[in-house]
Amino acid sequence: MRGGGGSRRTFLAVSFAFAFGLGACGDDATGIDGGDPGDGDPSMDGGLIELDVTSRYAGDRPPRDGFCDADDPMMLAALPMTISVDTRASGVDHARPSTACSAASDVVAPDFVFAFDAPTAGILTMRADRMGTDPWLDTVLYVRSSCGGDGAELGCDDDAASRNGASRLSAEVPSPGTIYAIVDGFTSEDRGPMEVTLDFVPVPPLTPPGSDLCADAVDLAFAGTGDTRIAHAEGDTTGLVSDSGCDGVPSTRRLPDQFYAFTLEDTRDVLIQVAPAGTYDPAFYVLAGCDATEAIACYDTGPPGYTESLLVEGLAPGRYVLGVDAFEHGGIAAWESGAYALDVIATRP
Repeated sequence: MRGGGGSRRTFLAVSFAFAFGLGACGDDATGIDGGDPGDGDPSMDGGLIELDVTSRYAGDRPPRDGFCDADDPMMLAALPMTISVDTRASGVDHARPSTACSAASDVVAPDFVFAFDAPTAGILTMRADRMGTDPWLDTVLYVRSSCGGDGAELGCDDDAASRNGASRLSAEVPSPGTIYAIVDGFTSEDRGPMEVTLDFVPVPPLTPPGSDLCADAVDLAFAGTGDTRIAHAEGDTTGLVSDSGCDGVPSTRRLPDQFYAFTLEDTRDVLIQVAPAGTYDPAFYVLAGCDATEAIACYDTGPPGYTESLLVEGLAPGRYVLGVDAFEHGGIAAWESGAYALDVIATRP
């Protein structure tokens, strides 16, 4: 989304000593500045006071059950928007992601909470990229439907871009209303400057279930124009045949799969998320064509019931086939096939 037409850029100043009174979540270490985040020291270290991070909750850390205690969240008036933040300016850990998303993040880490009034049901996308000199700033992003109460986690991502700890997230927003986006760190040491981009696209048309055969892959129906295009599909691999797969997850060659296709008119970063129903353990792969001898991407990392999410960076223009498959579990049918929801988000690098 950076550099794309129509996106709004804001610099979120990170000096504790010179806050401007627009605190995020009641945190006085935050302000707004109209400067260009590209100016000056790219690591944004000048004059920054690092704060000891505390929790607002009884005990050592916030609970995982949906609270984020944002009494004055930073409201985002319009999206898309790119914001430069530095979590070293936050002295509070307002929230923690769900265990399923980031189980190891059982620490107090500084974060920021942003709010957005979704005008309709749709999909909120977030991305976080490091700006400074830290070669590995491990970010975690998550979205909740409520901040001061029992807010359900609508989506979460840790390490979609595993090569550098960056995160990419797409969260389905079921109805109009205020939603809360949290920018967090994986450990207490994961704090620093980053560029966060958010966008919102109304519910895309539902793509029909994918084909049982690769040669008949169903074209994904995308919504949105310009920097962000999103497609959504729902399918079920139960009872289908296996006619493809990938070497990265060898078991995919023996289990049922379902096929979609998408076409890129320019180079894009493509985020693929497969959210299973029940205990189904999905895997997926991207092919340049059904006759391709190697997969462009082949992915499975989580246990049964876990949402699989992968960012495929810099895909060149062309038509691609996406296969939704499974990881083998010794014949346990409920783990090796099932229903799922698929989101494919194509953004400009």
